[in-house]
Amino acid sequence: MAGADYPRKRTAIACEICRARRTKCDARKPACSKCMELEVECVYRKPNLWDREPVTAAATAALGKVDSRLDQIQTSISTLAEQVANITKSQASLRLSTEYSSPLAAFSPPENNNSPRIDLLVNQPVQPYQRKPDPPTYGILTSSRSHGHRMPNLLSFVSPASLGPFSYDYANKFFSGEVINGDRLFQSMEECLHMADFPPDFSQQTCWRLQRAFVDGFLKWLPLFGEETCLHHVRIAAASNFSDTNTSTCLSLFIFALGAMALDDRFYHEDPVQLPGFVYLALAQRMLRSLTPFIGDIELLQCQNLFSAYLGFAIRPVQSWNEIGPVARECMITLKTDWRRGDPETTNMKERAFWVAYVMENELSVTLELPQSGILAFHESVPLPTSQVEEEGLYYFLALISIRKLLAEVVDTVGFKAGHALYVPIVAIELRNQIFDWHKALPPSLQFQLDASPLFDLRKAHLRGQLLCLLVVVYWPFVLRHVEDYAKGQQEACNEVTAAERHSVHERAKQCIEYCIMELKAAEGIMMQKTLVSHPAVRAFYSCLVVLLLGYEAVHHCQPPPEIAQLITYAIEVLSMWDVVPFMREPILRVRRFAADLGFTSPGTHGV
Repeated sequence: MAGADYPRKRTAIACEICRARRTKCDARKPACSKCMELEVECVYRKPNLWDREPVTAAATAALGKVDSRLDQIQTSISTLAEQVANITKSQASLRLSTEYSSPLAAFSPPENNNSPRIDLLVNQPVQPYQRKPDPPTYGILTSSRSHGHRMPNLLSFVSPASLGPFSYDYANKFFSGEVINGDRLFQSMEECLHMADFPPDFSQQTCWRLQRAFVDGFLKWLPLFGEETCLHHVRIAAASNFSDTNTSTCLSLFIFALGAMALDDRFYHEDPVQLPGFVYLALAQRMLRSLTPFIGDIELLQCQNLFSAYLGFAIRPVQSWNEIGPVARECMITLKTDWRRGDPETTNMKERAFWVAYVMENELSVTLELPQSGILAFHESVPLPTSQVEEEGLYYFLALISIRKLLAEVVDTVGFKAGHALYVPIVAIELRNQIFDWHKALPPSLQFQLDASPLFDLRKAHLRGQLLCLLVVVYWPFVLRHVEDYAKGQQEACNEVTAAERHSVHERAKQCIEYCIMELKAAEGIMMQKTLVSHPAVRAFYSCLVVLLLGYEAVHHCQPPPEIAQLITYAIEVLSMWDVVPFMREPILRVRRFAADLGFTSPGTHGV
């Protein structure tokens, strides 16, 4: 009826910020989600514009603060774009270690139920921490390239004066030693082939045992192909007693070599001849060189991937990086061809070969601070691997691919360069959200709590370690920013806005230290056993330990409580188990000396 007076639907009114940004507003009171995320004042327009009161001085001031905040956001985004452009163009690009990774979050909005927190016993009354005067030096800076105050890693670190004298440049010595060890390795492979004392064991029992170890120790981590493919190639090679020169025999020999490595309990073998499966490796490498290198031959790509993986498993990272480079380049050339023209199974194998090369090269390039081949540019055009059968390692592999993609993004956008923090809160929020979204999206078989509880599934433990290291990488600039702010705060008065901002920075700096603590606790299991990811895991552990040693007092402004002091001492002992690796001896000694200077433990070496 025309005269009926129907009730009108109540509509939500967007706040002024969302109106200006043309984004959807949830109209929450007193502040919508977007304004809370941006940490700006949320202002709503009154529904009846005719009854609106005149704008007061307070309202004008509030709008001025909003405009100022938006200007800061725009400036931050512009600065980030410029920094990323410089990173792309410059040879001395900003690279952070994820030590580990490797453990991200940054200038976050007020805490909510979706943001995990870590409770630490750090509020106990303690006495101001007194450092010993004139501590010793811990390394010599000889490199001419610009370091910046990046997160500490195994190769180099330039400490700001406010954090102490813990600066070093170990890169030249590390690479010199690894090149010598690599030459010795390849020379030993040549000599092994001419010695009758090292006959390969091709008995049926041994071959079966090594295949099973290969599946558990490699395919469940990096499913380059399925178990049926493994069995298929071994059957073909066994028909000729592994004497025919073909890709099936070559693949089988690499499979046996990796299987033997997976069965070995020792962290490291300094003598190459003592490496597990060394005879199989030498035979496979010689056969690989004799095969015609057809570009795009999937089985040759698989052989090269396995060779690089063995070297990484044996903690020969420089040689592993040197071997994965040609694989990555060949993958890029193949992707420029009509590579999908073959049957679906072959296409899927090529996709797997690409992603294994992608993960391995990305991991090695970040930890060794070496340039990548350019394979990152192709990751959007290659589908993720699939399988027609249930493969235990495939879900883990997909999760690893996604977090390595995210790691590349974090390394390229968050850091500390030329003495100035890349302090971009909005970008840090987005990276933090992506990390937590990744964690929430894990399949049930890979889900884990974001805490330090023991994980006997080492693949889960590795994923958790990667996540925690990413959090540390993103929060590290806030530690440096807080140190700068604290020094300035002792000399000048702060207005209300500056004080609030410094408080927020301080909270994020504390988060960096907390995630370091969590990583040192959580990584215990994966540090106790040699796996395919031991090399990046050890480097990540080292970085988090150094950040904790450098940053705890600088962030909390007090002596670490007994729980943290005990953790530091224990972490040093865990790290010291890896001093059997030649390139780890000097970094471990450096950390022990630094910790002793801070009063945590006595200097010395630790052998296993």
